[in-house]
Amino acid sequence: MLNLEKLNLRVLVADDSAVLRRFVREALTGASSHIFVEETDNGADCLRHLSAFNYDLSFIDVNMPSLSGMEALAEARELGSETFVVIMSGELTEERCELARALKAYDYLLKPFKAEDIAGILQSYYRVKTASRVLVVDDSSTVRKIVEKVLKGSIFDFEVDEVGNGASALVAYQARRHDIVFLDINMPGIDGFETLELLRKTNPEVRVVFMTGDRTAGLSDAAKALGVQAFLHKPFFPEQINSILHDLYGLRPPHLAAQDKDVIAI
Repeated sequence: MLNLEKLNLRVLVADDSAVLRRFVREALTGASSHIFVEETDNGADCLRHLSAFNYDLSFIDVNMPSLSGMEALAEARELGSETFVVIMSGELTEERCELARALKAYDYLLKPFKAEDIAGILQSYYRVKTASRVLVVDDSSTVRKIVEKVLKGSIFDFEVDEVGNGASALVAYQARRHDIVFLDINMPGIDGFETLELLRKTNPEVRVVFMTGDRTAGLSDAAKALGVQAFLHKPFFPEQINSILHDLYGLRPPHLAAQDKDVIAI
């Protein structure tokens, strides 16, 4: 687990319940003494805060006087607010989840929740905002560019290197020790399975996500037998990358995460 004490954040907590605001504030400041918390009890003031200040993280209740949390967030987004948002409510519906996703909220906490849930959000925030070094290995330059574009669409921050074959992958990995390697299986010369063996001679703990357009039965089982962390069928999308990264980094998946059958966590 990450050491949350290093977090230095400005956080907004918007809820019409003083008890809830105090609970969230104490959970935040208990995780790190460097977290500065501001509070509001209504939607209009929430919008004013979001519009006036650059908050790193915001916890916003759905039902508040004068303006709902969703309405405040929608207007703030239109004004350019990019705060990392967690929606809070005593009611969870698919309609609300869809709206929260459309407003680029990270998670939806169902009341009552625990201090551990707040700590989990902080863990996720820290990991999402900390750049991960990623190596993309594929013999097609077009595919490599597409994969890089998909990675850039994820909520996670990436520093992306790309190479076109297994031998180059080994050289690049030895130089930078990437956090994650996205590795194509079907490459001429040294294929993905052989490349994995070479990478593990450099670092037995290397994190590898296999990529393939091949739907042949048994491929995912073969990858699982080799201890590969995840298996992606091409084409894939940013939401699938988000799901895999949460799993690889041991983060709690947000309630708003979409499940996809083409992501095989192994």
